[in-house]
Amino acid sequence: MISLKTVIRTKNFNASKSFYTQILNLDIREEYNDLNGVKGIILSMGEGNNGFIEISEILEGSESFQSHFKAEVESDKISLQIKTDDIEFWSSNLKNRYQFTGLYVSLGVPTICI
Repeated sequence: MISLKTVIRTKNFNASKSFYTQILNLDIREEYNDLNGVKGIILSMGEGNNGFIEISEILEGSESFQSHFKAEVESDKISLQIKTDDIEFWSSNLKNRYQFTGLYVSLGVPTICI
């Protein structure tokens, strides 16, 4: 079995958790908090999916903290794309809740770019 996990460090864990779970409806597979400044969640798009996103917050003072974690990101160059059979659901779910860059059709499948 092959799987892929992308780790995203965040400065605002609660806002990120809300975005990925409430707006994008991703499932929490695992949640952790070492009570020493490191906490996170591992998310998936549902059962049988081998692609995961890990959202993690590492606070200053934790032994895992690195000084560049505090740096502002000028351009993250991340494009999150969701392919769906129900474009109406996703466009209405995102409308007025999150700014997304557009809708298009890729290889015959409607796609939303966030």
